[in-house]
Amino acid sequence: MLSLHRPLPGAFCWLDLAAADAAVAKAFYARAFEWTFRDEKANGGHYARLRAGGQDVGSLYQLRRAQLEHGVPSH
Repeated sequence: MLSLHRPLPGAFCWLDLAAADAAVAKAFYARAFEWTFRDEKANGGHYARLRAGGQDVGSLYQLRRAQLEHGVPSH
């Protein structure tokens, strides 16, 4: 359910991460912030929905091979 409210200063609105190594990124965020993940399919691939405190806060997905070969960093 979408909840529209005015976020507090410093609160996450949404985070998207295109990761050079999605597995490493997921492990980092799990340790650093105790976030959990829900894998979902989209656009012929998949991504992980980031969850904090029972709320969706963003998504994380693996950069494609062609992007990695051209030196695109995580962003």
